[in-house]
Amino acid sequence: MSSTLSSSSTLSPLQPVTIRQDDQAIVAPLFREKETAPAQQGLAAQLQDLLQLLSPARPAGPEYRSRFLIRKGHQFISLPVADIRYFYSREKICFVKTADNKDYVVPHTITEIESMVSPVMFFRASRKYIITHAAISRILIWFNGKLKVEILAGQEEDIVISRERVNNFKLWLGE
Repeated sequence: MSSTLSSSSTLSPLQPVTIRQDDQAIVAPLFREKETAPAQQGLAAQLQDLLQLLSPARPAGPEYRSRFLIRKGHQFISLPVADIRYFYSREKICFVKTADNKDYVVPHTITEIESMVSPVMFFRASRKYIITHAAISRILIWFNGKLKVEILAGQEEDIVISRERVNNFKLWLGE
């Protein structure tokens, strides 16, 4: 099988090239590879993206905090999320109430904390409170379709779930 093409000795880009029958088998795959290369590259990129999505090393969702670093005087306390009963805000300062009924100042706003903690464990009950299941002692039906939540630690203020949040609160509780 000859690998030469029939044409004049010097090829110009404008001159037609005739390919002999026996050279057709060599030249045709070259043209097809150039035509399908972008499609194959696109498919390879899609497969690579899919493998990255399915990779166990990559977390499925956003990572939430498992601990908060709290400053108390001249020391730091690493507070596990499991020990937290609720976060609350008072006069633009955010606090955390722990299972042993201690209060600590948290160097974040309630809105920042809401994005740091898991929505499975914590619920933004109002503008001032983010609560856990373990903190709730009683839920009362309140006026105008609202709910009143009483907390185990005996918070002085009423935590009232607004009408707009009641359905989400019930879903969070397991309805």
